[in-house]
Amino acid sequence: MRTIDGYVCVATTAGVVEQKILFGEEVNNNEKGYENIETNRLRPYKAITSARQGQKLLRPRIDFKSVRIARLKMSYAENDAELKKFCDKKSLVVIGTIREDLEQRIYGRMVAGRPLALHFPGGCAHITDTNFTTFDDYNAAEQVASEFKRQGRMPATIGTFSLKYI
Repeated sequence: MRTIDGYVCVATTAGVVEQKILFGEEVNNNEKGYENIETNRLRPYKAITSARQGQKLLRPRIDFKSVRIARLKMSYAENDAELKKFCDKKSLVVIGTIREDLEQRIYGRMVAGRPLALHFPGGCAHITDTNFTTFDDYNAAEQVASEFKRQGRMPATIGTFSLKYI
């Protein structure tokens, strides 16, 4: 099981459809000082001072109307045997791995009126499109993870997700 505990920059987009994108430490040498958490192997900043530096770098971007710092805590199963540890948990997400481990997208429960939902049985949406809405029960998350594997032919797992603004 992998556990994640650190700080992220939450950038709210300025477009018609508001998204909240999570940024953490840079791992792909893009020389920006920040990277989308879904393309940096789910790595938040380790220290709040690093997150504040990332916030300073993100704020001038015109595609964001605000950038806040939050504490991100996650844990997720790295194999099928670990999935049973999440059966009684709340605030669940499905993590779909795309492009040979280069992207790990986080999905939660669909929210009425929000676009970009994936129409798998059970339904889900990218967590940045739903204001971080998670699944309330394991069965719903398991159904979506199963459909990722079946329809999307991509690895998927289940984990917990907690985001608290600082």
